[in-house]
Amino acid sequence: MDETLIVTYSPKYKAYQRKIRVRQIERAERIITTPGRKRKGKSQNDPMRFVKKTSVTTDGEIAEKQVYDLDEKQIQKEEMYDGFYADPHQEYKTDKIKARII
Repeated sequence: MDETLIVTYSPKYKAYQRKIRVRQIERAERIITTPGRKRKGKSQNDPMRFVKKTSVTTDGEIAEKQVYDLDEKQIQKEEMYDGFYADPHQEYKTDKIKARII
């Protein structure tokens, strides 16, 4: 069984992904500014994946206070792949028939 990875680029898909991410960043900013609205979950579509939590103390002890900020590195990492779509294809080879599953 062979596997081929087909990668395509679309400017329309890039614009769509940016539009979605801008709305998720706005939601993440609202979560940061609203007290008591912090969540722990970070799924692939959760706006909390753009939130970075930092525990702060002056003495280096266990922190009771946390500071929440936007994670700019995560945002830049996702922007790198805007517009790209990867589609794996598997080819099954038999003696008489070469079947391609799409």
